[in-house]
Amino acid sequence: MGPTECYKCSDARSFLLTIEQRDNERFSGAGTARLVLVRRNRSEPWRMRSWYDRSEF
Repeated sequence: MGPTECYKCSDARSFLLTIEQRDNERFSGAGTARLVLVRRNRSEPWRMRSWYDRSEF
């Protein structure tokens, strides 16, 4: 790969999320998120380039 090219990974995941506040109020929701991760070479850590969220929040 050239100096401006990189490794790219795109993945979609479903999730369930519950948030409980100190006053015991709860918020729950479900959704999906698509993450795009990139790195310049195999020895570097992945970095998030974008996140597309489709949730009930």
